[in-house]
Amino acid sequence: MVGLGHRVALGQDIYRDFYFFRTPLSAYIQAGLITLFGSGYTILWSKIYWVLQLTSMVALMSLVYRRWLSPVLLFLTLVTTLVCSGLFFAFPWYSYDGMFFAV
Repeated sequence: MVGLGHRVALGQDIYRDFYFFRTPLSAYIQAGLITLFGSGYTILWSKIYWVLQLTSMVALMSLVYRRWLSPVLLFLTLVTTLVCSGLFFAFPWYSYDGMFFAV
C-alpha cells in the first residue's frame, strides 16, 4: 500500500495510470501520510499507523460491545480480534481502512 500511496502522492491517478482492483481509500490515506511526512514516511511508519488504526478500531469496538457482553467475554472477544488481525495482516490494508471508517 505504501508503494501505491507513493504513486498517488506523485500525481498518478488510480485506475487510469496504474491497475488497482480495490477501492482507493487506502491508497489515498497512504498518499496523504506520505505527503504529510515526506520521505521520512517509510514501511516502519506505515506499520506504526496500522497498529494505531487497529488499536483504535478495537477500542471503538469495545465501546459498542460492552453494552451487550460481560467484561470477561468482551475482553476475550477483543483480544481474539486483535491477535487474529495482527497475525493475518501486518501492514495497512484496504479492509482495515474500511472497517475503521465503518465503526
